[in-house]
Amino acid sequence: MLGKEITIIGGSGGMGKVFGIFFKQHGFKVTLFARNKNKLKDVAGELGVNYELNLKKSVENTDIVMISIPIKTTPEMIKNIASLMKKNSLLFDITSLKREVFKVFSEIQNKYPINFLSLHPMFGSGIKNMKNYNIIALKVGGTEQYNQKVNELLDLFRSDGLIITETTPEIHDLRIALTLCVPHMFNILFLNLLRKTNEPLNELTKYTGTTFLLQKVFAESIIQREMEMFGE
Repeated sequence: MLGKEITIIGGSGGMGKVFGIFFKQHGFKVTLFARNKNKLKDVAGELGVNYELNLKKSVENTDIVMISIPIKTTPEMIKNIASLMKKNSLLFDITSLKREVFKVFSEIQNKYPINFLSLHPMFGSGIKNMKNYNIIALKVGGTEQYNQKVNELLDLFRSDGLIITETTPEIHDLRIALTLCVPHMFNILFLNLLRKTNEPLNELTKYTGTTFLLQKVFAESIIQREMEMFGE
């Protein structure tokens, strides 16, 4: 029922690669689409999957489409591809904020005979496997096949050890603000203060204990991520 073909929009990015590997390992035919054509070809070759340079061709015959692009461009991408997808296919995003995306899904779910789901993986592109990581799921709606398709996808994630929590966009965004945004802002402030002091880091470390070193590790983990995605 779920099908065995998936297209990942933004497939050359870190999370696109993570899910490309995941779906390939589970026997899916994976196709990547991205704006950077050279990087797209390189990543597809690295993963041993297909790529497509034409957006319409990449989504019109596939069973599942995953959107892994910056938040600000995700709503427009949803609108662009929903009308191109075949009947009963499944479209989902993995953005870290949900109100705007969920609003778009809700507005168009009755216009097209496809299924909509919004996910938020609570991990980054550096993971080696998905066991014991969290993923947040927001069910939207779709065709008469909706429950079966979505449950099959979520069960597929569970088979690799992912812990799934279902919620609403309002609760999701509030709790993410507390658990993700606030810690990130603290770390940005920490880095900014260090920069403004002009104190050499190698000298500062002579005056440090565990607290500073741990904070430094947390802060450095932020700047090593894809800043375009984090900047949203």
